[in-house]
Amino acid sequence: MKHIVFEPFIGNSYKQGLQDGKLPLVLGHSHDCPHKDELCFINCTLSVNGCKELILDCPHMDEIQETFPRDWKDKGLALNTKCEIQRFLDGIERKAYSKFSEFMCKYFNLSRESFWNKIAFYNYVQYFLPQKSADISWITKDKENDLAFEEMLTGLPALPDVIIAWGKVGKHLYDLYQGKYLDVMNNLDDKYLYTIALREKSCIVLNSCHPSAYDWTEGEKLINYMNYVFPNIKSESNEKE
Repeated sequence: MKHIVFEPFIGNSYKQGLQDGKLPLVLGHSHDCPHKDELCFINCTLSVNGCKELILDCPHMDEIQETFPRDWKDKGLALNTKCEIQRFLDGIERKAYSKFSEFMCKYFNLSRESFWNKIAFYNYVQYFLPQKSADISWITKDKENDLAFEEMLTGLPALPDVIIAWGKVGKHLYDLYQGKYLDVMNNLDDKYLYTIALREKSCIVLNSCHPSAYDWTEGEKLINYMNYVFPNIKSESNEKE
């Protein structure tokens, strides 16, 4: 692969889907780097393009080495996404993952491990950003990220039926693939749902707020749109009652 830096996390049961066999891809924004030194950023940019000696010097490598002792020397920072999620599943809490998991696990009545085992997760921006950067220009200005996204899709066991896009990355995906909004709640201003074509396959994109936001579910909005994407969840819940 020529453009991907951070390999996606793919659950072992991804091809089984979440509900009705729908394959879910969760699309995050970026990896935040707590190091503000400009030279460190330059080195990081060089390292992900093949300078192995710089990859091994990255402060993040200690965590990757601990989590993937067999693969860290060969893959380096490519394991960063997988490392973050595995450490989260091992009990190291992260705000966005925690809030997202809490909602989804309750919605699907799954344990944290079972839920993540059924999804794929990928961060759109393929290099570290300054900590807590919310500037959408990082997503839109570098076409390498778009090329990497296409490459990532080819590496999935199967194309997703549903993409849950966090925050502003969803708007970029809509523009990139010329999406068509779905007016399912008689309120197109919400802009929660749209469809795109991924290699001639229709895919629903649910563009939620970023889970790190104060009220990322926006009250009942997220549940209402989830019920549209996964309609049998509601009926299954009624049957149990």
